[in-house]
Amino acid sequence: MYRKFSGHLEEFVVVLSHKLEFLYGMPQYMSDPLFEQLNQGKTFQDILTANNWARMSAYFEDVEKHFDLPFLFSFAPSDENGNDGEVKNQWYEMIVSIERVSSFEVNYVCFVKNISKIYEIRMEKERVREDRDWLLKNTGDFLWQFDVENRAFWLRTSIMDETHHVFPIPAGAVDIHGIMPEEDYALFDRIVNERVKVFKEKGFGGDPFETFRVRFYGSDKNLVWYGLRGKVYKDENEKFWFQGVARRMDIAMDTVVYNDENSKEIMISSFWELPDVRIFWIGRDYKIQGCNQAFATDFQIIDTRETIGRTLEQVVGQKFLPYISRILSEVMNLGHAVSWKGSFGKKGRLLMFNVVPLKTTENSVSSVIAYYLVLDSDDFKDET
Repeated sequence: MYRKFSGHLEEFVVVLSHKLEFLYGMPQYMSDPLFEQLNQGKTFQDILTANNWARMSAYFEDVEKHFDLPFLFSFAPSDENGNDGEVKNQWYEMIVSIERVSSFEVNYVCFVKNISKIYEIRMEKERVREDRDWLLKNTGDFLWQFDVENRAFWLRTSIMDETHHVFPIPAGAVDIHGIMPEEDYALFDRIVNERVKVFKEKGFGGDPFETFRVRFYGSDKNLVWYGLRGKVYKDENEKFWFQGVARRMDIAMDTVVYNDENSKEIMISSFWELPDVRIFWIGRDYKIQGCNQAFATDFQIIDTRETIGRTLEQVVGQKFLPYISRILSEVMNLGHAVSWKGSFGKKGRLLMFNVVPLKTTENSVSSVIAYYLVLDSDDFKDET
């Protein structure tokens, strides 16, 4: 049975003498690289690196004091050609109990589990967390969570100031009244109540891309505008939470002309993830060559790849096209950047539209990148 299913087993038992010599192991037909080498008569000292062996020796010296404490170690198996360390490291977790053979002699019964897959997932999560933290530190954003029932505000990541240094406000529960003015909290509180009401009535927490703007105190108690996006949800305990991301609203957008593909990629990647800034770029045939998620979401498109190759009119429609076609034509024909700000659509709505040309080495315009913000007149209120 074990021979047939050995490839699916990740746990085994080895019994060691008081000198940590291998006595026997179970199951007999275990197909694990560490188990196989132990069954061939090798000791842990032969198999492990000096550092891992030193740690394991210290663990066994005090094992009676911490039976329930697992020991984590790695092992680099040989490949089929005998090249040590060429195969990816295997990670193991071991728990030990003592079997008394006589009044003077004990054996160690070691329950060992191969956790290589779990460890890889753990390391991948850690890498994702580090990448997320790096992104937030370089954009001035932070992640937040709000306990609706207890009216408690949680920072899931630290708030960064304009020089990208961490505020003396660590991640965790904070006094929301201490990090924003009362009038801004009143707005936040009202929006929370509205979102919860929508969730109870319709089963979803409102539009997660809808942005509202409040002020937070900066490192020197100056007021900094942030755009907040979030959604309401229920956890497994039927508890309401409102969570999302906060983005600084003082991000500068310079209209710089780039003349090579490498610079184009740098600029595209720097704006790619901004949730409030809509970005798209088109060729001289007015066909879309790419866009960010914020732009696609504006026109009810889930996957940004669905926009590629389509004409601008097919995506944005006739309602929006007249506002931008003249500007796009000017940039393509004259080869210089253009910025435009004016009313858009309904009363009180403002469009801030910027277009920059992408030029070839012959100084001709091959395509243009456009990025824009749409603001309502009540998005920003007088701080006084």
